[in-house]
Amino acid sequence: MIITGLHARNVLKYRELDLNDLPKEGIIGVSGPNESGKSTIGETICFALYGRTWSHDENNRRKIIRWGEDRCLAAISFLASDGREYQVSRHLDSDGNHSARLSFKGDEEAIARGAEAVKLSLQQILGVKYDEFIESFYLAQRELTAPHPHSDAIKSMAGLMTLEKTHEAFDREIENFKSSMVNADARHIRIQEDIEELALEPGKLESMEEELALVRQACDSARHEADELRDATGEYIASIDDYRKASSKRSRSRSLEFLFLFFGALVAVAWILLTYYPQHALSQPLDNMLHSVPMSLELKWLVYIAAGLGVLGLLTWFGSMGTREVIVAFAGKSSDYVEKAGAVVKRREEGNDLSLAGVASDELDNTVDERQTASILAHLAQRDATRQQVEVIANQECGWLDNVASLLQEKIDHLGGLIGSERDLVKRAESMRHEQDSYRNTIEENSRNVKVRALANQLIEGSMERVAKRFNRELRDGAGDILPRLTQNSYQHIKLDNELDVQVFSAEKGDFMEFDEISSGTQRQVLLAVRLSMSQALARDVVKGDQFLFLDEPFAFFDEERTTHSLKTMHDMAHLPQVWIIAQEFPGESDFARKISCSRLDVDLKSFG
Repeated sequence: MIITGLHARNVLKYRELDLNDLPKEGIIGVSGPNESGKSTIGETICFALYGRTWSHDENNRRKIIRWGEDRCLAAISFLASDGREYQVSRHLDSDGNHSARLSFKGDEEAIARGAEAVKLSLQQILGVKYDEFIESFYLAQRELTAPHPHSDAIKSMAGLMTLEKTHEAFDREIENFKSSMVNADARHIRIQEDIEELALEPGKLESMEEELALVRQACDSARHEADELRDATGEYIASIDDYRKASSKRSRSRSLEFLFLFFGALVAVAWILLTYYPQHALSQPLDNMLHSVPMSLELKWLVYIAAGLGVLGLLTWFGSMGTREVIVAFAGKSSDYVEKAGAVVKRREEGNDLSLAGVASDELDNTVDERQTASILAHLAQRDATRQQVEVIANQECGWLDNVASLLQEKIDHLGGLIGSERDLVKRAESMRHEQDSYRNTIEENSRNVKVRALANQLIEGSMERVAKRFNRELRDGAGDILPRLTQNSYQHIKLDNELDVQVFSAEKGDFMEFDEISSGTQRQVLLAVRLSMSQALARDVVKGDQFLFLDEPFAFFDEERTTHSLKTMHDMAHLPQVWIIAQEFPGESDFARKISCSRLDVDLKSFG
């Protein structure tokens, strides 16, 4: 930036300060005795641009207001590297109220209003912050010193600030990641302890669920068999009477069949003997018996009697056919019932149900008479069991099945509670393991992040070292170009190490000299050369355009000859076409683009082109 105008009211010494149409190139010389207001010009420039000065920071800038006044203002116009002319104005009152406005020169519309908004906008336009400005383009009235290599301004000028801040940010992230890893690991361990406290047994839940399935199956089977046995008992008992009647009827029918057929066969044999074998020994007695009957029977009636008896036998047989179906049906029911009852008895004897229920047989309320059971089963097999016997075995076995089903149901309820509790524990463990996995993933991810950022920091450190070396080299080369002109070729080269410590090459001695070995005047020339080189580098690389330079008493300890040569050097400074120089007085033949004279008595200062 190049200053084109400066105006102030009630700033430090001056009631009114007007510097207009300032030359864009050349030296602007400001001279005058002590306390004549020379440094006020530089501090006014600082206040207009940054809202503070070298002597008064943001906390005590009210001291900028001229003694006896309650407010002040400052306005500065400048050409920026983008080729446009801007104007910044600031107001400050004794209550500490501070306002600012940024606009294009001559434009009523503001680009930014308010101190903070103007500060941010100026950083974009100027390219340098206050600290960088003070360390480079503005030399306050103080002893010249070597630039501090670890100052933020030098780092920013060298292009190291962003890298260093990135490095610091990565360092903080690494610490945060490590802290997170420690916390995650501690939490991971704690969760593992909590999981172990649950005392989960592998496969226990699956085993209980399998057991529950078996118990439920046995319970359902017991109830089903009990219902089937009851239904079968009802049907069996209901068919006993029919079976008894059918058996009795069939027994009588068979007796009649036998009698009819037997006597029919006798009559037929008698007829055969009398008809075909009259000489047989039995024929005469038979004949006598027939004639002895009160009603004498003819021989042919024997045929009719035999046939009649045979027919009666057949009719009796046909009459008993219905009883056969009843008996066969009962035999089937009896066989099924014996099978069902026997299956229950066998199931009871095996004891698997009680084993599933976890109960010993002697703990059951109902006792079983095994002899009686075997006897009844035998009668059932012979189909001669009584209704009472059927009811006894039915009640006994159904009661046992009901008891077993009840015990199994209790087991189901008990297992259901245990399984519910175990499932809750498993779910808690799974949730804990899921949380554990998240912490494990956090540890792994943060470990990767630490490695990545550590590697990035290694790369950044390498880049910072290269950038610092390049900056030192540029600073050295620039200062080496300026130094011979300042010292009339007495000192032509300088060395700058990584800490920016200076060594100077003496043409007279033909070797590099330590900084402390040269005179104080030469030391100031060397430091001025370094400062000018640094300003050139910053203007070229950061501002990327022409930049003004403000030097307050840079020749305080120079003799007239050194001052004259130094002033000539200022006329040919790359990237620094406008140079402000303050001194009590200048040599007579000095060449200035603008000369400004200050007086102790004047509180108004005006200068026009």
